[in-house]
Amino acid sequence: MKKKLLLLGCSISFGLTACTGKTEPPAEPELISMTVYSQGICQNWLPESIAESGLFHDIQTLRWMVPRGGIGIEEPSTVQNTSENAILSESSKILKEYDSQMKENWYFDFEDDNIWIRLNYHPYTPPEGVNDLAHDDLMLYVEGEDLHFAIQDTEDENVWEIKKIPEYGSWMEKELEMLYRLHMGL
Repeated sequence: MKKKLLLLGCSISFGLTACTGKTEPPAEPELISMTVYSQGICQNWLPESIAESGLFHDIQTLRWMVPRGGIGIEEPSTVQNTSENAILSESSKILKEYDSQMKENWYFDFEDDNIWIRLNYHPYTPPEGVNDLAHDDLMLYVEGEDLHFAIQDTEDENVWEIKKIPEYGSWMEKELEMLYRLHMGL
């Protein structure tokens, strides 16, 4: 179980710290790492390694658009437990196995042809008055021609809300090919 990060309400002025004693949620989601699985390779990227990539910026755009129904999303979202979805299960198993290495860049070779990205966040609930998506981890994965955007519940890490983005699977495959070519020379 992930620990929730709460910040103590403090301000610094002229080298002195004044604290209100109230806890506040982080103003922005705090990314731990981005784990990418494609072409039989699973690689973990630290935020500073991936922050300037087009793919990361595109995912942040999707994080805003998908809950609002943009880009052709017509079907209602579904809710699944991790154990009910093979790709969610696979990613959770890999992340648990390598949890101690989440703050490092790493990669491993695997045998299957699944394609997914998991953004590993500290649980995030937007502050009051902020129109943002509450989430723990976020995942994008390809099934057939479609891309699926999965939002992990902040209270129960086994519960995911999944939204299907029709015909965007090939977009993600091409983005990952570019990512691997640019960052790994593959």
